[in-house]
Amino acid sequence: MKAERTAMRTGLLLPFLLTLLLSLAASAQGPGGEPSFDNQFNRWESVLQEAERKLRQQGDISPQEEEALKGKLREIQSESETRQKEAESRLSPLEDQLESLGEPPGEDAPPENPEIQQTREDLNERSSTIRARVRQAALVRVRSNEFLQDIASRERQRLQEEVLTRTPAPIWPSVWQQAAQDAVAFLGQITAAPVEWAEETAKFGTQGLLPYLYLFGIPTLAFLVAWPIRYWLTRRFGRDPEEEDPGYSRRIVATVSDGVARAIFPALAISIAITILYLQQVLTGYFATLLYILAAAVTGFILVTGMARAALSPRRPAWRIMPVTALGAQVLYNRIFLVAAIFSATAALQTAAIEAEAFTPALRSSFVLLDNTVIAILLLSLTPNRYWTNPEEGFGSSSWNAGRFLLIMIVSATPFLALAGYSRLAEFLQTRIIVTGVLVGFLLLLRLVFREALAHLLRLAHRRRSDEPEDETRHQLTLFWGGLVIDVLLILPTLYLLLLVYGVPSTIVTLWAEQLLTGFKLGEVTISLVDILFAILVLTLGLFASGLVRRWLSEKMLPNTYLDYGIRNSISAGISYIGVIVALILAIATLGISLSNLALVAGALSVGIGFGLRTVVENFVAGLLLLIERPIKVGDWVVVGPNEGMVRHISVRSTEIETFDRSAVIVPNSDLIASPVTNWTHKNRIARIIIPLRIYYGEDTRKVQQLLLDSTKDIDDILAFPEPYVLFNAFGESALEFELRCYIRETDRYLDVKTDLHFAIDDSFRENGIQMPFPQQDIYLHRSGTDPRQGPPQKPAEVSQEDSNRKQQGNQHRGEISTEADGPDRDGDGE
Repeated sequence: MKAERTAMRTGLLLPFLLTLLLSLAASAQGPGGEPSFDNQFNRWESVLQEAERKLRQQGDISPQEEEALKGKLREIQSESETRQKEAESRLSPLEDQLESLGEPPGEDAPPENPEIQQTREDLNERSSTIRARVRQAALVRVRSNEFLQDIASRERQRLQEEVLTRTPAPIWPSVWQQAAQDAVAFLGQITAAPVEWAEETAKFGTQGLLPYLYLFGIPTLAFLVAWPIRYWLTRRFGRDPEEEDPGYSRRIVATVSDGVARAIFPALAISIAITILYLQQVLTGYFATLLYILAAAVTGFILVTGMARAALSPRRPAWRIMPVTALGAQVLYNRIFLVAAIFSATAALQTAAIEAEAFTPALRSSFVLLDNTVIAILLLSLTPNRYWTNPEEGFGSSSWNAGRFLLIMIVSATPFLALAGYSRLAEFLQTRIIVTGVLVGFLLLLRLVFREALAHLLRLAHRRRSDEPEDETRHQLTLFWGGLVIDVLLILPTLYLLLLVYGVPSTIVTLWAEQLLTGFKLGEVTISLVDILFAILVLTLGLFASGLVRRWLSEKMLPNTYLDYGIRNSISAGISYIGVIVALILAIATLGISLSNLALVAGALSVGIGFGLRTVVENFVAGLLLLIERPIKVGDWVVVGPNEGMVRHISVRSTEIETFDRSAVIVPNSDLIASPVTNWTHKNRIARIIIPLRIYYGEDTRKVQQLLLDSTKDIDDILAFPEPYVLFNAFGESALEFELRCYIRETDRYLDVKTDLHFAIDDSFRENGIQMPFPQQDIYLHRSGTDPRQGPPQKPAEVSQEDSNRKQQGNQHRGEISTEADGPDRDGDGE
C-alpha cells in the first residue's frame, strides 16, 4: 500500500517536475528556442577574453591555435551581426510607437493620462534595453574584427620572414656538394617507398593482392570510362579538319569541347581514381604521399596543356580563337608545354622532399637556382610581340608594353635572387607569375565562351521574333551590359584567388570580402555590395516589369477599347512612370536607406534644385500637365511657332515633333504650356479645307459655284456632312473673289486632299473656259509739264510689235509691273 502511494505521488510530481525543467530551459532561451541574448553575450565575451589572453598577453601562439581562434572569432562575429540586425528590426516599431505618442507634456502643461504615461514608460524601457543590445553586439563585432586583423598581421609577418629568409648562396662549390649528397639521399627515399609499401602489403598473404587490384584497376576503369566520352566529344563538337572557314561561334564550341575532352575529363578521371584509392585506404606510408603528389602534378599538367592546346590550336590555324600568329601559336604551345612539364615535375619533387623532411637549405638553393633559370628562359621566350597578332587590343599599347616590361624584369631577376641566396623569394615570385598566367588564361578563355554564349542566346531570341526587325543598337547595348556583368562575375573570384596567391593573409582577404559584401559604415549609411547588387536587381526587375505592363497595355488591352490613340498612350506612359517610381522606391528600400531621411534630403535640396534646376523642374511639371490635361497627344498634328508636324513622343522633360520633312524637333514642355499651340486634331480628326480663288469679271458666277461644288464629289475623303459650300466673298480690284470650303474626315489626309482639289478645280475650269487672273497693277507715266489731274493719257492708236512683246512677257510673271494704260487683257492666253 505504501509502495502504491509512493508511486502515485511520483506520478503526480513527475509532470510538475517536467514542466519546471522545461520552463527553466525556456527561460535560458529566446523565442524560437534560440539562446537568450545574455547567454550568447557571455559566450562572446569568453571568446574575446581568450583572444585577448593569447594574442596580447601570451604573444606567441602556433598557427594551429590561430586557425582555431579565427574560427571562433568569425563565428561570434556572424552571430553578433545577426543579433544586431534582429534587435534593430525590433527597435524600429518601438520608436514608431513612441513617435505616435508625441512629446511628453512640459512642466506647465496638464498632467498626461496615466495609461499613456505608463505605455510611454514601458516603451522607453523596452527600447533602451534593445538599444543596449544593439550596442553590445556592435562592440563584439568591432573587437572581434580587431583580433582578426591582429591575426592577419601575424600571418603577413610570418610570410615576409619566410620569403626573405636567406639560404646558402649556390655560388660556393660546397653548397653544390652538399646538395648532391642530399639529393641522392632523397632519391633513395623515393625508390624505397614503393618497396616498403609492397613489403607491407605482402604480410596479408592473398589479401595483399587486393591493393594492387585497386591500384591498377581503378585508374584503368577510369580511363575506359573517360576515353569514349572524350572521343565522342571531339568527334561531335570538336574541330573538323575538312572545314576550312568555321564561324566564330563554331570555333568557340570546338574550343570548349576540345578543352573539356583533352583537359577536364582526363583530370577528372585521375581525381576520381585517386579519391577512391584514398577512401579505400589502399595506399599507406610515404608511397601514398608520393602517389597523391604525382597525381596532383599530372592533373595540373594536363589541365594547363589541354586548355593551351584548345585555345591556341597550333595545328589548325582556322580554328584558333586567341590573338596569336601561326608561328606564335606553335611556339607558345611548345613553351607552355615545357614550362608546365618542368613546373609540375619540380613542384612534385619539392613537395615530396618537404614531406620527407629532405629539402635541406643546400638542396633548396641549388634546386631553385636550376629550376628558376630554366623556367625564366622559357618565360622570356613568350614575351616577344611577333607571336601576338594584336596584343594591345583591349588593353592599350602602353599598358601592354608596361606589363611586358615588368614581367621581363621580374622573371629576369629571379635567377639572380636565387644565386644571391634568396631562393625563397625567387621561388615565390616565379611561382606566382606562373599561377597568375594560368588564372588569367582561364579567365580570358571563360570570358570568350560566356560572351559568345550570350551573343548566341540573343540571336536565338531574335529568331523567335522573326517578324520584328533586328535593332542593332539594342543588340549592342545588351551585349555590352551583359558582357560587363560577365566580366565582374569572372574578375571578382579571380581577384580573390590572386590575393591569396600573392600572400595576402586569408584573414585579411576574408575581412575585405565580408566588409565588401555585408557593408561598411560611412557616417550613418551602410554601404554593402550585396545590398547594391540586390538594389540593382530590384530596379532592373521593376523596370522590366513596368515595360512588360506598358507593352501589354499598349499592345493587348488598350487597342481593344474605344479610347483614341492619344489617351491610350497617356495611360500606358502614366503606368510606366508609376512603375519606374515604385521600382526606385523598392531599390532605395533594398539599400536600407530610410525614406524619411530621403524626404529630408530632398527637402534640403529643394531650394538648390529650385534655383539650379529650375528649367528642368519646369519642364518636368509641364510634362506631367501635358499627360494629365492632354492639350496635345501622341499622333496629333500641331504647329508650335515655326515648326509643324506630328507629335511622336511626350516625355517628362520634352516633346518630340516629327516635321513633314522627317526631321525631329525637340520642344521643351514648358514652351507647350506657356505659348500658343495650334492643334489640328485636338478634339477630333476632322479638318476643314479652304481654297481661295479669283476669276475674271464677266464670268458666270453661278456656273463657277457649281463647278467648284462638282469638283468635290469625286474625292472620297471629303465629307458629305457638313456639306461643301462656296462663298462669293468680294468684288476685288481686278477679279471676283470666291472661297471653296469643305471638310475631310482625317487630318492626315489634309495636304493630299487639298492637292486633289487643286487638280480637280484646274481641270474643271480648263474644260469650261473659266480663267483666273493673276494679281496686276497698272502704272501710268506722265510727261514733264502735264497735269496729273487731267486723267490718264490717251491710248495710242497703234501699238508697235516691240510693245506687244513686252506686254506678253510682263503678263507671264505673277506680280510683275505692267506699263499698259488699259485693263487686263482677257483676249490673251492669261498664263
